Amino acid sequence: MTIDRIAKLLQMAEGAKTAEEAAAFFAKAQALATAHEISLAEARQRQPAAKREQPVQQVLTVGRPRQQANRHYLRLIIALARSNGCEVGLYNNNTGAVLFGLPSDIATVERMFGAIAPQMIRLGEGHLAGGSWRSEQVVDLRTGTVRQVTRAGARASFYEGFTDTLGVRIREAALRAKQEAELAERSRAEHFHQEDAAVEDPQQEGKTGVALALRAKELEVKAFAARHLGGGTWRGGRSSSSIAEGSYRAGDRAAKHLRLGSRGALGGGPRALDS
Repeated sequence: MTIDRIAKLLQMAEGAKTAEEAAAFFAKAQALATAHEISLAEARQRQPAAKREQPVQQVLTVGRPRQQANRHYLRLIIALARSNGCEVGLYNNNTGAVLFGLPSDIATVERMFGAIAPQMIRLGEGHLAGGSWRSEQVVDLRTGTVRQVTRAGARASFYEGFTDTLGVRIREAALRAKQEAELAERSRAEHFHQEDAAVEDPQQEGKTGVALALRAKELEVKAFAARHLGGGTWRGGRSSSSIAEGSYRAGDRAAKHLRLGSRGALGGGPRALDS
């Protein structure tokens, strides 16, 4: 199964000899996930509506109430969901998320979150253990005074940098995979001198079957989520707290050189994470 191949790539990243090699395995995993999403979306378009895989909702718990790390886990979930064809609703107390999407897409998000989140925790604790954050200062946003960064503040800044950078990597990998699929489709059409099927909506003219299938699925998932959410969703904005720049940059570097895939994290379903 494709989901097992994605898991294998994440496990291979764990044993990579260099950070660059690990990053390459991650990009392949996201590209494979996107290719799988495209394949299923195109297959759905060829099926009668009554027989198509239907959107569902799945709860993913990230932690206990008032844990500071919860918002960073949720930002990670949002980045993964947006790049893998899902919508997200959040609990009011930030202890978890509800994923809306096709079962196969939700399974991809859960599997990748289960691999990445424990790594973020481990790398963050490694940063704190190194002690470089002790010399950092931040401006207190309430008083305007300069103060020493706290351990909790350094951890939060590390997670902020990590999730910002990883979110970019995830989006870029998914976008590249979609562009390559559309390019391949156009090349096949040109090679066989085939014309694109006529479309009634002039706004869709020039779009490939890949783009149309993904757009159709996107609208279906968004409509399904809207019926259950009844309002807007948080999109993972930046923290309102002061950012410790050194810790933020450390999180940024960790995300760029991420070694993904823990056998423990990849086994089983979603679980609560401790900060």
